[in-house]
Amino acid sequence: MNETNANSKVEMDQAPESRDKLICPRCGKPIDPKEKKCPHCGMKNNLIRCKACGATMAKSAKSCPKCGAKNKKPFYKCVSFWFVVVIVLLMVSCSTSKDGNSSSTAETKQGVVSSSTTTSSEAATSSTESTASEVEEEQPAEESSASIGQKNALRKAQQYLSAMPFSYSGLIKQLEFEGYSTEDATYAADNCDADWNEQAVKKAIIVGDAELEYLSQFEFIHSGCFAGLEGELPKLKGLNGIISFDFAEDEEFKEDSYLETVCPYIDIAQFSADDFTEEEIEAFAKHVCSYGTKYVLVTQGAKGQTFYDGTNFHKGVVHLIEPVDTMGAGDSFMTAFTMSMLERGWTKNSVLSAEAIKESFEIAAEFSANNCLQEGSFGYKKEY
Repeated sequence: MNETNANSKVEMDQAPESRDKLICPRCGKPIDPKEKKCPHCGMKNNLIRCKACGATMAKSAKSCPKCGAKNKKPFYKCVSFWFVVVIVLLMVSCSTSKDGNSSSTAETKQGVVSSSTTTSSEAATSSTESTASEVEEEQPAEESSASIGQKNALRKAQQYLSAMPFSYSGLIKQLEFEGYSTEDATYAADNCDADWNEQAVKKAIIVGDAELEYLSQFEFIHSGCFAGLEGELPKLKGLNGIISFDFAEDEEFKEDSYLETVCPYIDIAQFSADDFTEEEIEAFAKHVCSYGTKYVLVTQGAKGQTFYDGTNFHKGVVHLIEPVDTMGAGDSFMTAFTMSMLERGWTKNSVLSAEAIKESFEIAAEFSANNCLQEGSFGYKKEY
């Protein structure tokens, strides 16, 4: 079993699927169907391949998220199959007990029934074809030419939009998280008839006097790049609590235009950057601070973590374990690290000693490791 860093961020990009391998939805790497859990990230293997398109899907899934094919049980595991078997055996037993005349009569009746059934079947087929033709005529040309995966993605996108607001890119990422390809997710976002300006208004969070009064009670206030709060951050600048902001791992949130919008109004910027070298991390942290933030925390999976206090760089520790599920490893590390710093006297206008930062790194690594020793929620969604 490969050791996995408890602090690693899970990559959601899926690799191309091979003929005899499953693709782990957590880390995107191929795994053998016989494995009880992914040897790369430790996720429990409750996966199968879709019989229709070959895509990886959960055993408990009712249908394939890629092609929409139903996830049917083997016929011999269905109660209805054995019910039919019993009925057939009873019918055979009864028919063999009859004499030739009875058999002839039965054959005659069967012929009538078969003829009647054939006629009914032809009529039903004709009716079905007629109905299908009418439906196709009513559908827009673009929708009728869409693939099954695109239609399923579009249906899911409309369900999401009916429940909550999304940005264009946010909707695509959510659909990709659900297992749809980038092509199908983009098709859904392009054809869901959403008014993105209206969605932005719905998604926006307005911080008024009541909210500011409430937030003023706290020593630490956390937000992130998916909260839609960028335009309200200037209002938080005057609060006594430390303002924390999670930039996640997406490249778009590391661009100068975004850093310039956010960094002047926060105290600590948190990033995930597994692919950065040590030199790149240090250069990037200084660059981020040049926009106004005081501190930068970067997690790098197995490479550890780096905390920049505006003057000095502090390196974190790595606890290698055999995880059950790495979901939330990075978030739990960031939470434990910042909370431990607060307990040691960290405030908006103070800098902790190197020893206090080192202790916080150790506590955070241990907390994150323990978090990975229990099942997360990925792959265990609840129907409602």
